[in-house]
Amino acid sequence: MRNRRLVEYTLALVLFIALIVGPVGASHAAPVTLTLARTTAVTTVTDSAGFTLYDGGTVTLATNIIGRYVRAIRTFNGSELQNTGIVTITLLGLGAAPPQNVTLFGSHDLTSGSEIGGVGASSVVGLATTWSLTTVSAGVYTLTLGPS
Repeated sequence: MRNRRLVEYTLALVLFIALIVGPVGASHAAPVTLTLARTTAVTTVTDSAGFTLYDGGTVTLATNIIGRYVRAIRTFNGSELQNTGIVTITLLGLGAAPPQNVTLFGSHDLTSGSEIGGVGASSVVGLATTWSLTTVSAGVYTLTLGPS
């Protein structure tokens, strides 16, 4: 039963990604909203070039957990002038080993916590999309994936 549910969630992740974008370059697909809920403490690592924040948690579509996410926000000496950092978020689908995945790259506003960017890599063929992330509450974010 558990394996069947994991397969269903992996399929859900692949299908929602395919539905987001339709054919490569399609602009008619509706955005999809996922909820990212942090389940780890935010870890800060400081070095001579700046600092990096790390966190991770669950990815939920409607009321179903369909995967996990890992996120890194990196600042560099000089990026504080814009109060911004670069962000990488990788979504990992449940079920398959190795998991289906989508890696998002973008920028992070250190004041509001908002993020925007595009898909940098994906195990899902034909994925071409943009994204935005907003903070809902402490440790809970809304990730909106939309067509390019």
